[in-house]
Formats: sequence, C-alpha cells, structure tokens
Amino acid sequence: MTTARGGGRGGLALRAHGLRRHGRSGLVASGHGHGGFAASGHGRRRAAGERGSAIVEFIGVGVLLGVPLFYLVIALAGVHAAALGAASMAQHLAAIQVRSPDAGSAAERLELARVEMARAGGLDPARVHAAVSCDRPCPGPSARVTVTVTVSVALPLLPAVAVARVESRATAITPRFG
Repeated sequence: MTTARGGGRGGLALRAHGLRRHGRSGLVASGHGHGGFAASGHGRRRAAGERGSAIVEFIGVGVLLGVPLFYLVIALAGVHAAALGAASMAQHLAAIQVRSPDAGSAAERLELARVEMARAGGLDPARVHAAVSCDRPCPGPSARVTVTVTVSVALPLLPAVAVARVESRATAITPRFG
C-alpha cells in the first residue's frame, strides 16, 4: 500500500487514482483522472483562449438586449406623450369652441390653437387632427360641443412609419345665456 509520505512509485499510483500530495497534510483529490473533485479550491482550469470571454459575452448580450429595450421604452414614451397631449388639447379646444362668438371665428381660433398646442407639446402639427361636432347649431345656447383630437405617433428615428393612433374626446356645453 502506498502512503502520502512514500516516495518513488507511490506518486504514480496516487495520480492513477485521482489523488495527489498536498504538502504535509496528506492526500487530496487532484481534479484529474477518474472523476475526482477539486477539494483544494482549484477549479477547472481554463484554456488560454477562454480567458475574458465571459466579459465579452456579457457585453454582447447586454447590447443585444439593451438597445431594443431602450428603443421600445423611447417608443412607448412617445405614445404616452401623444396621449397626454391629445387629452389636454381636446379639453382646451372644446373650451375655445364654447367661448367663441360665432362659427367663423371658432374655426379660425381652433386651427391656431391646434397648431400652437401641438408645437408646445412637442408633437408634429401635421400629425394632429381635430374634429368638432355639436348637437345643436354651435356656438349657440346650451349646445353640447364634442371635440375629438387624433394624434398619429411615429417611431423614433423613423418619422415616416406611424406606429399608433391616439384619440381623445372632450365635451363642453355652451352657456345658456351667453
């Protein structure tokens, strides 16, 4: 039988069984050979070509997943901004229509306000449309005015491609006595 302190051929027999000498403390598994494990804290040794590849893979996967995710967040932020702008614009345009003295000045005021509010909200005025409907002749006493604002949202960096259409409605009633 070979012991840890034995010399000569004993070292060969130890290696054949997956053991190696570890100073004066005795035998430890070498991690090589017949299914041994690394009891000494040394993990699997990597080939020289594998060093640093985990960092490269992490960066690669991060870029591949991060860039589309960032683009999606920017696109959703554009849709959200359009929804908020459409809701606010519909309320203000309904109020302008109700306070206008006649139909001619109401149409002119609505168009100026639509363009101005679209620019203030960071929206393209060409992609913002407003439609007015009334249940009675408007502006007139007790007329119910409904303004529908529709905003077409484009993809970031691709303004020719419309992704979503956001619509908002607001209703206002003209005063009964002017």
